[in-house]
Amino acid sequence: MYTAASGKSLVLAQELATAARSKMMRDSMPARVPALAPFSTQFWQDMINGTGDAYYVYPENDTSVNVFDYKQCAEVSKNQAWILI
Repeated sequence: MYTAASGKSLVLAQELATAARSKMMRDSMPARVPALAPFSTQFWQDMINGTGDAYYVYPENDTSVNVFDYKQCAEVSKNQAWILI
């Protein structure tokens, strides 16, 4: 679905995702906020229902840090990033 990207864009996206998944970066990220978990679940369920595509729905009881890449998240802006936490 989200395949209209230049090769260089995908290389940069992969480089950023790899860096974000490093131990140093993961250790510096805050844990997920349990109170937001139901909203995150609802958001991704709405995405599944609205697009008909399969999305990873983060388990609500999992407070570990997860880094989404371009295969899992098509857009994040300052007013949407909280829902991914």
